[in-house]
Amino acid sequence: MPHFRNLDVIKYYQEVQRKHITFQGQSLDYLTRPCIPDWESISLSAVLIGDYLDIEPGDHILWLECGHGAVPQILARSFPACRFSLVNSNVIAHALLTQSLQSNGITNAKATQMPTTLSNTDYGVNKVALQAPKGRNFTRRLLSEIHQILPPGGWLYLAGGNKQGIKSINADARQLFGNETLLAYRKGHRLTCYQKSSEEHPKPEWHVQPGILPASWQRICLHHPKGEVYLASMPGIFSSDGVDPGTQFLLHHLAVKPSDTVLDLGCGYGAIGIYAALCGAASVDLVEVNSLAIEASRINITALSLDRVNIFTSEEFQPQRKYSLILSNPPFHRGHDTEFLTVQFFIQLSSLCLEKRGKLLIVANRFLSYGKVMAAYFTHTTIAHEDSHYRIWEAWN
Repeated sequence: MPHFRNLDVIKYYQEVQRKHITFQGQSLDYLTRPCIPDWESISLSAVLIGDYLDIEPGDHILWLECGHGAVPQILARSFPACRFSLVNSNVIAHALLTQSLQSNGITNAKATQMPTTLSNTDYGVNKVALQAPKGRNFTRRLLSEIHQILPPGGWLYLAGGNKQGIKSINADARQLFGNETLLAYRKGHRLTCYQKSSEEHPKPEWHVQPGILPASWQRICLHHPKGEVYLASMPGIFSSDGVDPGTQFLLHHLAVKPSDTVLDLGCGYGAIGIYAALCGAASVDLVEVNSLAIEASRINITALSLDRVNIFTSEEFQPQRKYSLILSNPPFHRGHDTEFLTVQFFIQLSSLCLEKRGKLLIVANRFLSYGKVMAAYFTHTTIAHEDSHYRIWEAWN
């Protein structure tokens, strides 16, 4: 497993980079960071939408999961008589896009964090652009939301790659909209558009599933030593339909003391941190980059009246407090590729946050060997528990 050395990871992970794009004869500087989707380049999905989006004066365009938003920024500057709402579920992408818009003096576009329900925000849009995200159920949720907020005659522009399952996503969109026009196909990516009819079409069966139906939530059962509780979740959050086996393995072997101050890195809807709180931890802090997961965690903390649990966005969290127990089931995918930067960031960050004789516990698939990276920042590293699928890596100083 490749890794950075000598405390370079945090600096690299958090350093804002200014990049340049020339698109449709227009030039623009934009901000990006390694921790947002497609941070290194301009996604082909964004390019296809930018090339074929039919923009007219007075349009209000909602662009979902736009990342650093280089292409829609150029379009917004090129069409000052239109409005653009640029939405991301990644809170860091949202923060960077906000800064980019300000530094470029673009006033007819606004960056927004992805809400759990699009209809809760008064967008008043007539065109929607969607760069297909990871996860079919999340895309189905967004398609259902888009169909709900578009007026009759409104348009959806949907772009994605074959590796993202765009053909299946197109089939889902056809079921909702009843029509489809293929606008472009390039390097394994396709762009299609759909117009909302004034006529009502029968909704597909998946449309009413909890979590996919607009404004609905999934209910996740979390077992703990005193019984069980139910947590709110939705597509777009890791393991949205149930506590994943790796997390279950970690929780099965987790011992929490009443004196423990706990940090849950990459908390999702809060399963690990909330479990620690229910086991009697003195305090628990949750950290997450996904706006949907952050809202789910807030809902779960409130529903369970956990006044010793706090949730922070990854932008808000500062490694100033010391913890006796740091826990994580970190992500290791970027799209369909294996990616270790976030794991390495979590490990180094933990070395700064962990108190003397405190412990870091990370659960991972067996094929992921985190030992060398942990050894770069901790005096002691071991495999605390393992089975045929998972390992719990433990580190301390």
